[in-house]
Amino acid sequence: MTTKVSSIFRKIVHKETLNGLFLCTHERHNELFKHLPYNFYMWQGQEHIRNWNTKFSPIPYNIHVLPFGLLPQHTDLDFILSQTPDTNFPICKHVSNQLDIPLINFWHTFPSPSMPKIQLRRLYQTFSQYINMFITEENREAWGFKNHDQSFVIKHAIDIDYWKADSQTQRKPLLLSVANDFINRNHLLGFDLWTKIVEFQNPQQQLPVFVVGNTPGLSREANSQNELLQYYQGAQIFLNTSLISPLPMVILEAMACECAVISTNTGMIPRIIQNGYNGILCEPNPQTMRQTCIELLQNPSRCSELGKRARETVSKMFPISEFVQSWNKIIKQVIG
Repeated sequence: MTTKVSSIFRKIVHKETLNGLFLCTHERHNELFKHLPYNFYMWQGQEHIRNWNTKFSPIPYNIHVLPFGLLPQHTDLDFILSQTPDTNFPICKHVSNQLDIPLINFWHTFPSPSMPKIQLRRLYQTFSQYINMFITEENREAWGFKNHDQSFVIKHAIDIDYWKADSQTQRKPLLLSVANDFINRNHLLGFDLWTKIVEFQNPQQQLPVFVVGNTPGLSREANSQNELLQYYQGAQIFLNTSLISPLPMVILEAMACECAVISTNTGMIPRIIQNGYNGILCEPNPQTMRQTCIELLQNPSRCSELGKRARETVSKMFPISEFVQSWNKIIKQVIG
Protein backbone atom coordinates (compact mmCIF):
# COMPACT_ATOMS: atom_id res chain seq x y z
CA MET A 1 0.00 0.00 0.00
CA THR A 2 1.20 3.50 -0.80
CA THR A 3 2.31 5.65 2.12
CA LYS A 4 3.81 9.13 2.23
CA VAL A 5 7.06 7.62 3.53
CA SER A 6 7.37 5.16 0.62
CA SER A 7 6.56 7.85 -1.95
CA ILE A 8 9.09 10.29 -0.50
CA PHE A 9 11.74 7.57 -0.34
CA ARG A 10 11.19 6.63 -3.98
CA LYS A 11 11.53 10.23 -5.11
CA ILE A 12 14.72 10.67 -3.11
CA VAL A 13 16.42 7.70 -4.75
CA HIS A 14 14.83 8.38 -8.17
CA LYS A 15 13.95 4.73 -8.72
CA GLU A 16 10.65 5.20 -10.47
CA THR A 17 8.46 7.62 -12.36
CA LEU A 18 5.66 9.12 -10.29
CA ASN A 19 2.29 7.43 -10.60
CA GLY A 20 -1.17 8.98 -10.59
CA LEU A 21 -4.70 7.57 -10.57
CA PHE A 22 -7.66 9.22 -12.29
CA LEU A 23 -11.08 8.65 -13.83
CA CYS A 24 -11.69 9.71 -17.43
CA THR A 25 -13.53 12.98 -17.99
CA HIS A 26 -12.30 14.64 -21.19
CA GLU A 27 -10.45 12.32 -23.55
CA ARG A 28 -8.69 14.90 -25.69
CA HIS A 29 -7.53 16.84 -22.65
CA ASN A 30 -6.49 13.67 -20.85
CA GLU A 31 -4.63 12.57 -23.98
CA LEU A 32 -2.21 15.44 -23.29
CA PHE A 33 -0.98 13.38 -20.32
CA LYS A 34 1.20 11.49 -22.82
CA HIS A 35 3.55 14.47 -22.76
CA LEU A 36 3.99 14.28 -18.97
CA PRO A 37 6.81 12.27 -17.34
CA TYR A 38 4.43 10.23 -15.19
CA ASN A 39 2.54 6.97 -15.33
CA PHE A 40 -1.23 7.22 -15.03
CA TYR A 41 -3.67 4.52 -14.01
CA MET A 42 -7.28 4.97 -15.08
CA TRP A 43 -10.24 3.26 -13.47
CA GLN A 44 -13.22 2.28 -15.59
CA GLY A 45 -15.83 -0.46 -15.85
CA GLN A 46 -18.26 0.86 -13.23
CA GLU A 47 -21.84 1.81 -14.17
CA HIS A 48 -21.52 5.47 -13.15
CA ILE A 49 -17.91 5.86 -14.28
CA ARG A 50 -17.13 7.05 -17.78
CA ASN A 51 -15.15 4.70 -20.01
CA TRP A 52 -12.57 6.21 -22.31
CA ASN A 53 -14.02 6.53 -25.83
CA THR A 54 -11.19 5.67 -28.21
CA LYS A 55 -13.10 7.30 -31.07
CA PHE A 56 -12.42 10.63 -29.39
CA SER A 57 -8.72 9.96 -28.76
CA PRO A 58 -6.42 6.94 -28.54
CA ILE A 59 -5.32 6.00 -25.02
CA PRO A 60 -1.71 7.19 -24.56
CA TYR A 61 1.07 4.74 -23.83
CA ASN A 62 1.51 6.03 -20.25
CA ILE A 63 -2.15 5.62 -19.27
CA HIS A 64 -2.88 2.10 -18.02
CA VAL A 65 -6.51 0.96 -17.78
CA LEU A 66 -7.57 -0.84 -14.60
CA PRO A 67 -10.92 -2.34 -13.59
CA PHE A 68 -12.68 -0.04 -11.16
CA GLY A 69 -11.36 -0.49 -7.61
CA LEU A 70 -8.25 -2.44 -8.56
CA LEU A 71 -4.88 -0.94 -7.65
CA PRO A 72 -1.74 -1.42 -9.76
CA GLN A 73 0.48 -4.30 -8.75
CA HIS A 74 4.10 -3.70 -7.74
CA THR A 75 3.59 0.07 -8.02
CA ASP A 76 2.83 2.68 -5.39
CA LEU A 77 0.53 5.58 -6.26
CA ASP A 78 1.76 9.11 -5.53
CA PHE A 79 -1.36 11.20 -6.18
CA ILE A 80 -4.96 10.98 -7.34
CA LEU A 81 -6.61 13.36 -9.79
CA SER A 82 -10.31 14.25 -9.53
CA GLN A 83 -11.81 16.02 -12.56
CA THR A 84 -15.46 16.53 -11.65
CA PRO A 85 -16.66 17.72 -8.23
CA ASP A 86 -19.93 15.78 -8.34
CA THR A 87 -19.15 12.22 -9.47
CA ASN A 88 -15.37 11.80 -9.28
CA PHE A 89 -14.57 13.65 -6.08
CA PRO A 90 -16.21 11.33 -3.50
CA ILE A 91 -14.46 8.32 -5.01
CA CYS A 92 -11.11 10.10 -5.26
CA LYS A 93 -11.38 11.45 -1.72
CA HIS A 94 -11.98 7.94 -0.38
CA VAL A 95 -8.92 6.61 -2.21
CA SER A 96 -6.81 9.56 -1.09
CA ASN A 97 -7.72 8.89 2.54
CA GLN A 98 -7.24 5.15 2.27
CA LEU A 99 -3.83 5.35 0.60
CA ASP A 100 -2.70 8.56 2.31
CA ILE A 101 -1.80 10.25 -0.98
CA PRO A 102 -2.46 13.82 -2.16
CA LEU A 103 -5.73 14.64 -3.91
CA ILE A 104 -5.70 17.16 -6.78
CA ASN A 105 -8.93 18.61 -8.19
CA PHE A 106 -9.02 19.72 -11.82
CA TRP A 107 -11.88 22.05 -12.77
CA HIS A 108 -12.78 22.06 -16.50
CA THR A 109 -16.00 24.09 -16.43
CA PHE A 110 -17.74 27.19 -15.15
CA PRO A 111 -20.40 26.82 -12.45
CA SER A 112 -23.93 26.79 -13.79
CA PRO A 113 -25.41 30.32 -13.90
CA SER A 114 -28.34 28.99 -11.86
CA MET A 115 -26.14 27.72 -9.02
CA PRO A 116 -27.01 29.55 -5.76
CA LYS A 117 -24.20 31.54 -4.17
CA ILE A 118 -24.57 29.59 -0.94
CA GLN A 119 -23.82 26.39 -2.87
CA LEU A 120 -20.72 27.99 -4.38
CA ARG A 121 -19.53 28.94 -0.90
CA ARG A 122 -20.09 25.39 0.35
CA LEU A 123 -18.14 23.98 -2.56
CA TYR A 124 -15.29 26.33 -1.82
CA GLN A 125 -15.27 25.28 1.83
CA THR A 126 -15.17 21.63 0.78
CA PHE A 127 -12.44 21.92 -1.83
CA SER A 128 -10.26 24.71 -0.41
CA GLN A 129 -8.33 22.21 1.73
CA TYR A 130 -6.99 20.54 -1.43
CA ILE A 131 -4.85 21.48 -4.40
CA ASN A 132 -7.09 22.85 -7.17
CA MET A 133 -6.16 23.28 -10.82
CA PHE A 134 -8.12 25.23 -13.45
CA ILE A 135 -7.88 25.53 -17.23
CA THR A 136 -8.30 29.33 -17.27
CA GLU A 137 -8.11 32.30 -14.91
CA GLU A 138 -11.77 32.90 -15.68
CA ASN A 139 -13.00 29.58 -14.36
CA ARG A 140 -10.73 29.78 -11.30
CA GLU A 141 -12.31 33.12 -10.41
CA ALA A 142 -15.83 31.89 -11.19
CA TRP A 143 -15.48 29.06 -8.65
CA GLY A 144 -14.17 31.50 -6.03
CA PHE A 145 -10.51 30.39 -5.93
CA LYS A 146 -8.85 33.52 -7.31
CA ASN A 147 -7.07 34.30 -4.03
CA HIS A 148 -6.62 30.73 -2.86
CA ASP A 149 -2.89 30.05 -2.46
CA GLN A 150 -3.24 26.36 -3.38
CA SER A 151 -4.99 26.95 -6.71
CA PHE A 152 -3.26 27.02 -10.07
CA VAL A 153 -4.02 27.51 -13.74
CA ILE A 154 -2.80 24.92 -16.23
CA LYS A 155 -3.85 26.01 -19.69
CA HIS A 156 -4.79 23.64 -22.44
CA ALA A 157 -2.08 22.72 -24.88
CA ILE A 158 -2.31 21.87 -28.55
CA ASP A 159 -0.11 19.45 -30.48
CA ILE A 160 0.42 21.50 -33.62
CA ASP A 161 2.41 18.71 -35.22
CA TYR A 162 -0.80 16.70 -35.30
CA TRP A 163 -3.53 19.33 -35.54
CA LYS A 164 -2.62 21.07 -38.77
CA ALA A 165 -3.95 21.93 -42.21
CA ASP A 166 -3.52 19.64 -45.21
CA SER A 167 -2.51 21.40 -48.38
CA GLN A 168 -3.87 18.51 -50.45
CA THR A 169 -7.39 18.85 -49.05
CA GLN A 170 -9.83 21.20 -50.75
CA ARG A 171 -11.78 23.20 -48.16
CA LYS A 172 -15.55 23.22 -48.58
CA PRO A 173 -17.68 26.35 -48.07
CA LEU A 174 -19.46 25.11 -44.97
CA LEU A 175 -19.78 25.74 -41.25
CA LEU A 176 -18.34 22.97 -39.08
CA SER A 177 -19.35 22.52 -35.43
CA VAL A 178 -18.10 19.83 -33.05
CA ALA A 179 -20.29 19.02 -30.05
CA ASN A 180 -21.38 15.92 -28.18
CA ASP A 181 -24.93 15.74 -26.81
CA PHE A 182 -25.47 19.14 -28.43
CA ILE A 183 -29.21 19.36 -27.76
CA ASN A 184 -29.21 18.28 -24.11
CA ARG A 185 -26.23 20.54 -23.32
CA ASN A 186 -27.94 23.59 -24.80
CA HIS A 187 -27.23 25.69 -21.67
CA LEU A 188 -23.52 25.06 -22.18
CA LEU A 189 -23.06 24.72 -25.93
CA GLY A 190 -25.78 27.05 -27.24
CA PHE A 191 -27.72 24.64 -29.45
CA ASP A 192 -30.73 26.98 -29.67
CA LEU A 193 -28.41 29.80 -30.74
CA TRP A 194 -26.82 27.53 -33.35
CA THR A 195 -30.19 26.52 -34.85
CA LYS A 196 -31.19 30.18 -35.26
CA ILE A 197 -27.87 31.13 -36.84
CA VAL A 198 -27.99 28.41 -39.47
CA GLU A 199 -31.82 28.39 -39.82
CA PHE A 200 -31.78 24.67 -39.12
CA GLN A 201 -35.59 24.35 -39.21
CA ASN A 202 -35.87 26.15 -42.55
CA PRO A 203 -34.34 24.13 -45.43
CA GLN A 204 -34.74 27.02 -47.87
CA GLN A 205 -32.72 29.38 -45.68
CA GLN A 206 -30.38 26.90 -44.01
CA LEU A 207 -26.68 27.65 -44.28
CA PRO A 208 -24.31 24.83 -45.34
CA VAL A 209 -23.49 23.13 -42.04
CA PHE A 210 -21.90 19.94 -40.79
CA VAL A 211 -21.94 18.80 -37.17
CA VAL A 212 -19.63 16.18 -35.68
CA GLY A 213 -20.48 14.63 -32.33
CA ASN A 214 -22.76 12.11 -30.69
CA THR A 215 -26.13 13.85 -30.82
CA PRO A 216 -28.92 11.40 -31.77
CA GLY A 217 -31.13 12.78 -34.50
CA LEU A 218 -28.59 15.42 -35.48
CA SER A 219 -25.09 14.06 -35.87
CA ARG A 220 -22.73 11.19 -35.18
CA GLU A 221 -19.30 11.15 -33.62
CA ALA A 222 -16.23 10.73 -35.79
CA ASN A 223 -15.01 7.14 -36.04
CA SER A 224 -11.55 8.22 -34.97
CA GLN A 225 -9.51 11.25 -34.05
CA ASN A 226 -7.94 11.11 -37.51
CA GLU A 227 -11.39 11.37 -39.07
CA LEU A 228 -12.13 14.45 -36.96
CA LEU A 229 -8.83 15.95 -38.09
CA GLN A 230 -9.94 15.52 -41.69
CA TYR A 231 -13.20 17.36 -40.98
CA TYR A 232 -11.24 20.32 -39.61
CA GLN A 233 -8.92 20.26 -42.62
CA GLY A 234 -11.83 20.24 -45.04
CA ALA A 235 -13.98 22.99 -43.51
CA GLN A 236 -13.74 26.64 -44.43
CA ILE A 237 -15.28 27.91 -41.17
CA PHE A 238 -15.60 26.59 -37.63
CA LEU A 239 -18.70 27.87 -35.80
CA ASN A 240 -18.63 27.88 -32.00
CA THR A 241 -21.77 28.83 -30.05
CA SER A 242 -20.67 27.87 -26.53
CA LEU A 243 -22.20 30.00 -23.78
CA ILE A 244 -20.51 29.10 -20.49
CA SER A 245 -17.47 27.03 -21.41
CA PRO A 246 -14.14 28.47 -20.18
CA LEU A 247 -12.31 27.32 -23.31
CA PRO A 248 -13.59 24.61 -25.66
CA MET A 249 -10.74 22.36 -26.80
CA VAL A 250 -12.34 22.19 -30.24
CA ILE A 251 -11.61 25.88 -30.83
CA LEU A 252 -7.88 25.31 -30.39
CA GLU A 253 -8.01 22.28 -32.67
CA ALA A 254 -9.89 24.22 -35.35
CA MET A 255 -7.50 27.17 -35.12
CA ALA A 256 -4.46 24.88 -35.33
CA CYS A 257 -5.99 23.37 -38.49
CA GLU A 258 -6.36 26.89 -39.96
CA CYS A 259 -10.15 27.05 -39.93
CA ALA A 260 -11.60 30.54 -39.82
CA VAL A 261 -13.33 30.61 -36.44
CA ILE A 262 -16.57 32.46 -35.72
CA SER A 263 -17.26 32.30 -32.00
CA THR A 264 -19.23 33.71 -29.13
CA ASN A 265 -17.17 35.95 -26.86
CA THR A 266 -17.31 33.87 -23.67
CA GLY A 267 -14.76 32.64 -21.14
CA MET A 268 -11.13 32.87 -22.22
CA ILE A 269 -11.99 33.05 -25.92
CA PRO A 270 -11.65 36.87 -26.18
CA ARG A 271 -8.09 36.54 -24.88
CA ILE A 272 -7.26 34.20 -27.75
CA ILE A 273 -9.23 35.56 -30.69
CA GLN A 274 -8.62 39.15 -31.71
CA ASN A 275 -11.74 40.09 -33.60
CA GLY A 276 -11.02 40.48 -37.30
CA TYR A 277 -7.37 39.44 -36.98
CA ASN A 278 -7.29 35.70 -36.25
CA GLY A 279 -11.02 34.97 -36.07
CA ILE A 280 -14.37 36.63 -35.57
CA LEU A 281 -15.88 37.29 -32.12
CA CYS A 282 -19.57 37.94 -31.70
CA GLU A 283 -22.08 38.59 -28.99
CA PRO A 284 -24.38 35.54 -28.79
CA ASN A 285 -26.86 37.21 -31.12
CA PRO A 286 -28.24 34.93 -33.88
CA GLN A 287 -28.85 37.67 -36.45
CA THR A 288 -25.34 39.11 -36.09
CA MET A 289 -23.66 35.73 -36.14
CA ARG A 290 -25.70 34.56 -39.12
CA GLN A 291 -24.74 37.61 -41.17
CA THR A 292 -21.10 37.11 -40.21
CA CYS A 293 -21.28 33.49 -41.37
CA ILE A 294 -22.84 34.49 -44.71
CA GLU A 295 -20.19 37.13 -45.39
CA LEU A 296 -17.30 34.83 -44.53
CA LEU A 297 -18.67 31.92 -46.56
CA GLN A 298 -18.55 34.23 -49.59
CA ASN A 299 -14.91 35.18 -48.96
CA PRO A 300 -12.61 32.13 -48.96
CA SER A 301 -9.44 34.24 -49.20
CA ARG A 302 -10.46 36.04 -46.00
CA CYS A 303 -11.05 32.67 -44.35
CA SER A 304 -7.56 31.55 -45.34
CA GLU A 305 -6.04 34.70 -43.91
CA LEU A 306 -7.85 34.32 -40.58
CA GLY A 307 -6.97 30.64 -40.43
CA LYS A 308 -3.24 31.14 -40.88
CA ARG A 309 -3.16 33.76 -38.15
CA ALA A 310 -5.25 31.51 -35.92
CA ARG A 311 -2.67 28.75 -36.15
CA GLU A 312 0.13 31.19 -35.32
CA THR A 313 -1.80 32.30 -32.25
CA VAL A 314 -2.42 28.89 -30.71
CA SER A 315 1.12 27.79 -31.53
CA LYS A 316 2.44 30.63 -29.37
CA MET A 317 -0.19 30.61 -26.62
CA PHE A 318 -0.66 26.89 -26.00
CA PRO A 319 2.67 25.07 -26.40
CA ILE A 320 3.11 21.56 -25.03
CA SER A 321 6.25 22.71 -23.21
CA GLU A 322 4.32 25.16 -21.03
CA PHE A 323 1.73 22.50 -20.19
CA VAL A 324 4.48 20.13 -19.05
CA GLN A 325 6.31 22.80 -17.05
CA SER A 326 3.12 23.80 -15.24
CA TRP A 327 2.32 20.22 -14.32
CA ASN A 328 5.85 19.51 -13.12
CA LYS A 329 5.86 22.62 -10.94
CA ILE A 330 2.59 21.68 -9.24
CA ILE A 331 3.42 18.00 -8.82
CA LYS A 332 6.74 18.94 -7.25
CA GLN A 333 4.88 21.17 -4.78
CA VAL A 334 2.20 18.57 -4.04
CA ILE A 335 4.50 15.59 -3.63
CA GLY A 336 7.26 17.61 -2.01
